[in-house]
Order: sequence, then C-alpha cells, then structure tokens
Amino acid sequence: MPGLSSQTLERELETCESALLSRLRFLLPDSAKPGSSLFRTHPSRHGSGLVYFVPPVSTELCGLASDCLRLRKRLSLPLEGTLPQTLLEAFSEHSGAQAAQRRLADMLLGARAAGHHPR
Repeated sequence: MPGLSSQTLERELETCESALLSRLRFLLPDSAKPGSSLFRTHPSRHGSGLVYFVPPVSTELCGLASDCLRLRKRLSLPLEGTLPQTLLEAFSEHSGAQAAQRRLADMLLGARAAGHHPR
C-alpha cells in the first residue's frame, strides 16, 4: 500500500472497522441461544474462565482486527481502547483478557444503544 493517500487509508479503515463491528453484531445474538457452539471457555490460571470464539470465526475476527490496527498505525491514530485492539486483547491468554472481554461487551452494547460504532 505504499503511496496511498491518507484519504484512501481512512476510507479503508472505516470499511474495515465497520466490517468488524458488523460481523460481531451478527455473531453475538446467536451466541446467546441455548446450544450455541460459537464460544468455548478455557479456564485461566486465575481460576475464572475466558471466553473465545471458536475457529474459523476467531481467525476471521482477529484478521479483521489486525487489519484495522495496521491501518490505524499507518494513519498515526490511537490504538489503545479501540474496538480492534480490545478484541485482540480479549482473545489473548494474558491476565487482562477477561477485563478486555468485559470492555468489549460494554463497547458493543454501548454502540448498539447509541446507534453508532465504537472506534
């Protein structure tokens, strides 16, 4: 993507972040249905369970999130606290993953209530 204008990169970022949010909004209602196999839980070393999307959904979402972060870096935009960064943190096996999952849920619920999309 060398030589792309910042306007082009901004449009790509908007498209990428919208695709990520749309995909999450599409998947999450199904995950609440009894018998859903969209998530799996892994016990963490802290004693609580971490929730993960099952592959290939996780691969798709992580790929979209990574693309968004790459574009944000190219545009010198903040990464911390954004939807893609929070999603990747929530998928990690680090000690902050469970808190990131809660932040991700809050971001998605807040965006749904406000009718806009979180950055």
